Amino acid sequence: MGKILYFSLEHHYALWAQKEKNLSQPVAVLHQGQVWDMSLELSPGLRRGMGEREARQAYPEAAWVPLASLYGQPYREKVMEAAYRFSPQLEPEGDGAAYLALGAGEEPAAMALSLGRLLVPSLAPRVRMGVGPNLWVAHLAAQEAKEELEGNILYRRVPAEEKASFLAPLPVRVLEKVAEGVAGRLERVGLATLGEVAAVPLGELRQLLGKEALAVYGYSRGEDGRPLRPGWPIPMVIRFIRLDPPLEHLEKVPPLLDRLAREAARELEGKGQGGREASLLVESAGSLYYARRTASRLFHGEALAPLLHRLWVGEIWPSLAREGKGWSIARLQVEVGPLQARGRSQASLWTREKGKDAGAVWMSLREKYPHLRWGTQAAPREWREERLSYWDPFRFS
Repeated sequence: MGKILYFSLEHHYALWAQKEKNLSQPVAVLHQGQVWDMSLELSPGLRRGMGEREARQAYPEAAWVPLASLYGQPYREKVMEAAYRFSPQLEPEGDGAAYLALGAGEEPAAMALSLGRLLVPSLAPRVRMGVGPNLWVAHLAAQEAKEELEGNILYRRVPAEEKASFLAPLPVRVLEKVAEGVAGRLERVGLATLGEVAAVPLGELRQLLGKEALAVYGYSRGEDGRPLRPGWPIPMVIRFIRLDPPLEHLEKVPPLLDRLAREAARELEGKGQGGREASLLVESAGSLYYARRTASRLFHGEALAPLLHRLWVGEIWPSLAREGKGWSIARLQVEVGPLQARGRSQASLWTREKGKDAGAVWMSLREKYPHLRWGTQAAPREWREERLSYWDPFRFS
């Protein structure tokens, strides 16, 4: 793999909220009673995850916008379209971050500066950019970026021969992106930095971390064999219902969500594909409300209906009630993507095509009943988590 550039926008949700709501004062974006994002001028006193009450006391003059009332898809598209100009080898990560593959003759700093000028300040107050020999090192380089190419365009490049010295002083908490919970286990035995972890033999790490040991062993040394997976434009399944006249009785919304879920599931089944992300868009009283979840595994229909109800009841309905504009729902829209081909183990067990395929049957049984032993497959170590993740892939998102 050649050089990889990773960029990550900062405080972009707050900027998007200012533009979407035509606000002049600083903005704090809220999600489930906590601060999700804030304007750059509020960042000294607010932090992500701070409780809403504490945040309001600190900055009573700020505007407070629920995340579900912010439809960021148009801004996300502008971000990715700007990055796509520089490389078609583009792998998006969330709303404001992506990996790009750099050509052999391209100067990373010049490319980062040109891209940064398209992103700052029109789409974000600040952007961090990192260049490295693989995805992992580029991501960490962006996190540690301190050099200002221009204004709030922060940059760091880590050549392949310098990755060991770059990674060595970093705290083990960065490994939480690799495997949740490993940082705490490493700190309890006195391992505080990646350099210290890299010095531990793999056998000892296996005794401490179990199945996560191999990944931690490699990432602590800057080894990442993952290929960059181009994913723009994002392949999606989109189903929607326009309501004329607008719907004013909320008890009629759940049946419409079930209908959209069935239609999207049929389209996924026909394509032989599944998705990692699902979202619900509601247009009411001239405003758009948007909520999205990422699944822990590829899903293909069964989990979609309960997820839509959860997004409606838990996020969009409270936002509608908070803004007090009344109920006048003109459109419901479901989006599933990015799409990926489903493996045989994710195919329906009882379809005519797959029902006679012994391999598909065995794989489906292993998928549906992971706590049992099928052939030579060993039982998973964390049975409860495996079961919950199967029946509800959005549980741990």
